[in-house]
Amino acid sequence: MELGFSVPQKPKMPPTQYLGSKERLVPWILSVAPKNVACVFDAFSGTSAVGYQFKLRGLQVFSNDILKANYHIAKALVENPSETLTHADLDLLFKENRKRGDLMERAFTNVFFERDQAAFLDNFRANVEQLEAYKRSLAFAVMCRALTRKVTVGHFAHLQALNYSKNPDRVRRNPNLARPLQDIFAELVPLYNQAIFDNGKQNQAFCADTLELVGKMKGVDLAYFDPPYVGRHPDYQAFYHLWETFVEYWHDKEFRNGTRMYYPRKKTGFVLKSEIIGSFERLFKLCEGIPYWLISYNDQSYPDRATILELIARHRRVKVLDYEYQNDYGGKGTRKGTKEFLFLAEP
Repeated sequence: MELGFSVPQKPKMPPTQYLGSKERLVPWILSVAPKNVACVFDAFSGTSAVGYQFKLRGLQVFSNDILKANYHIAKALVENPSETLTHADLDLLFKENRKRGDLMERAFTNVFFERDQAAFLDNFRANVEQLEAYKRSLAFAVMCRALTRKVTVGHFAHLQALNYSKNPDRVRRNPNLARPLQDIFAELVPLYNQAIFDNGKQNQAFCADTLELVGKMKGVDLAYFDPPYVGRHPDYQAFYHLWETFVEYWHDKEFRNGTRMYYPRKKTGFVLKSEIIGSFERLFKLCEGIPYWLISYNDQSYPDRATILELIARHRRVKVLDYEYQNDYGGKGTRKGTKEFLFLAEP
């Protein structure tokens, strides 16, 4: 398997498997985005499906997500101009490390994995620290994607992974359920290597609360906001806690309930109904210095369309565009008959 670029190839974002991913909506989003901009702030970057496409357009991109796993995806695919994973890197990542920890084995054996797979993750996590920054982020990004393939349904708020892996009909439809993580990881590496490119700009990834970061951003022409949709699966920490535990390798958390969610959680103002309107008010006030705003939203989210319009209109002229889903794609209310909105706020 060739892991690097043997011949020049057109960069391409690897497919995502993430609740609320805008992968299918990127062409629509980019068609609405203002064309007279040079620098974009992707404030809730997720898997960077949108930020990566802005990078492909030749724009400078600042990506941010409060979750460390998503930060590593942005650092690997948006900020990283050239570093890819080699055969030597995989040899390092897969070699036995006698100094490895046992967090994944203790927390997730017989939850999502058999013991050997959980121990493999501990070993991998110890070895990844020996890679330099961009390669480390790329290794995290690939392994997180491998984990969603291994566990299926694209998230970790369920307890069916082991049952599915022992069900011949399920495995026949999705062989990854029974494959070793090492094999899935190695198979994915070329897809991620092909995504790496330099667009000539100083792109940067951040891991911060958007409300604490947005007022500090300089030189940004367009802010793209894709916050959690309150009322439609907004709790990304519950769905992707396994990613976060693996990347952060917590030493100061409790692991509760059947899925072994970490506590205390990272705090954000974009999950609870009691906080969301106040958070939007703060967000729009803090980004007064950014000329254009593009906001993804959904017609089954709280607060409703009229309220968001009113909040934006205090600061900007605003128009709304609609996109109706044709099928169920999972996450953030994306079922047939629901509508995705784009609020375009202009000076």
